Amino acid sequence: MFTGDVSKHFDINRLSTNYHRVALPQDGGQPVKIKFSDPDDDSIRAAVFTRMGQTKNITALQAGQTFTITNPVGYDDMVVIVNNYSRADKKSSLGGTEPKSYKLDVEINAPLVLFKDYRNSAVANIYHFSCNEEALMWVEETNEGKMSTNYFSDRFFRFGATGTDDPGNNNEYAMLSGLNADNDELIYAYQKYTPFFKDDTLFVWAKSERFDYSVSVLKHRLSYPADTGNLLGLAISNKKVYYSMAVNNYPSTVYDVWKYDLSKKKRTRITTSGQGPDQSDRNFFAAGNYLVWDKFIPKWENDNVNEKTEIWLYDDNSGVLRNIFSITNEMARIELFDSSDEYVCWTYLSENNNSMERKFIIYDIADDKKTEIRNFDSSRKIEVKGEKVAFYDSTATNLIVWKKESVKIIEGIERPVDFFLGNYSVGWVNENVVNGFQLSFYMADFDNNTVKSYTTPIYPMPQIDVLGYADGSFYYLKKDDYFLPEGIYKLNMNAFATGIGEQDFSTAKAEDYLQNYPNPFDGNTTIFYKTPISGQVRLKVLDIRGRVIAILVNRKQNRGEYKIHFSPGNLSNGMYTLMLTVKGQEGLFVQTRKMILIE
Repeated sequence: MFTGDVSKHFDINRLSTNYHRVALPQDGGQPVKIKFSDPDDDSIRAAVFTRMGQTKNITALQAGQTFTITNPVGYDDMVVIVNNYSRADKKSSLGGTEPKSYKLDVEINAPLVLFKDYRNSAVANIYHFSCNEEALMWVEETNEGKMSTNYFSDRFFRFGATGTDDPGNNNEYAMLSGLNADNDELIYAYQKYTPFFKDDTLFVWAKSERFDYSVSVLKHRLSYPADTGNLLGLAISNKKVYYSMAVNNYPSTVYDVWKYDLSKKKRTRITTSGQGPDQSDRNFFAAGNYLVWDKFIPKWENDNVNEKTEIWLYDDNSGVLRNIFSITNEMARIELFDSSDEYVCWTYLSENNNSMERKFIIYDIADDKKTEIRNFDSSRKIEVKGEKVAFYDSTATNLIVWKKESVKIIEGIERPVDFFLGNYSVGWVNENVVNGFQLSFYMADFDNNTVKSYTTPIYPMPQIDVLGYADGSFYYLKKDDYFLPEGIYKLNMNAFATGIGEQDFSTAKAEDYLQNYPNPFDGNTTIFYKTPISGQVRLKVLDIRGRVIAILVNRKQNRGEYKIHFSPGNLSNGMYTLMLTVKGQEGLFVQTRKMILIE
């Protein structure tokens, strides 16, 4: 799938077809351009398929031709189809199967695109969403409770994993690790259920398109009842797969961590005497050459005297496993926890003179040194990326990005929802409640000290879940069809102009910028709108399900006041929505207003 600008050669086998889906822009203002070129011979032909409602079109692409969709908003599907009609490869005297190639150039400058469409889908929930600059993955659960793994890479343009034991084969339990920070590696596990009174099987698979492997790391038989071999954690780094398992060893359970080297195809246990993470904890992270986890030891497993909490770190370079933190007689276990190849960070509850105090520790792996952070919000997450650590201060209105040499403070964050740390930026999300519900997305670029923002239209109910962030791009799940279709969206903040966050229109009243008279109306109505900035103006009418009924304005306009007449034609009675968007150098302005059509 194309989600942004792409220029790439693709291979195609003889007598075969390649399909390239184009993500659907949702904000308008910028055309989509598709160019087909450099086919190996004239047996390779291309076409663009588009669908808007019941209207379908197929447009043939000649070599070197650019196909332009001027107003892409409102399309329900957009696919580039390439066929190779050659019956024998001309390069081979034996009529072999060597693939041919062609090139596609795609321009998608829209900041908001529909990445995965869930309209009319049986998918009820998604879990374990993870993303980086190379790839995305998540687990989908249907209404019947069946789960499947989804994997998407901009590098390889594909959905879904493959293999005979793939979780896509309607498994009923699935677990994913996070993606490796620097490439498109992933691992996943699932349990294959068998008929009653027979053994189940636990599978762990590792996959990477970049390093060309799809390997069954573990195939473990589970005796009935399936109370042994419980998988507790998954992680991958530097072509090493790490997993932890709990195995019943009467009278206690043994927790161990294993490493599978994908290069050597060798499995090694890196713990002894059950040093691995306990049953209830999933803090299990790999980055660079380091693997880290925490472990809680109850009284009955610690001489029946004191509870104990530990943090263990494994160095794959030296093969050394060491305990970097241990504390006894505490009221609570590790609370917030994250790590990178530079730092391990955690918060915990400490008892001091009969009073409880929360502490925040940053552990420098290379220096074997701990730093305590005293001003932090213990109710929200901490996040680590390389040499940076991000967290809210105790007021929960300032976002702190901590480095060994410096501290960056982003002030005045109100009603925070979440934040995400990238390699060169930090993104955060705020909740706005002004005559409805909105989310505001922000990105601060560390390199040029700019801030960009985007605010959603006003929704009657909060139906948006923010899934993840990868340097400049947010991904979120929209769970209704109000204004925009249900699905996973990619919001590319880098598509906005620099300094877009300098003006904030999120609290603007609708009647100040957008209204129509008369309202309700039974014939023509006049729409009055005001643009607070200059830029590309788009005014459209949506029905109650958020579908685009009419596009009234789509052109550049200066800051000012305008009016336009609207005739409903054969539209049925009911409530409709006016939606005004203005995208310019000063920012992005979005405003909506209801209007009612009556007889």
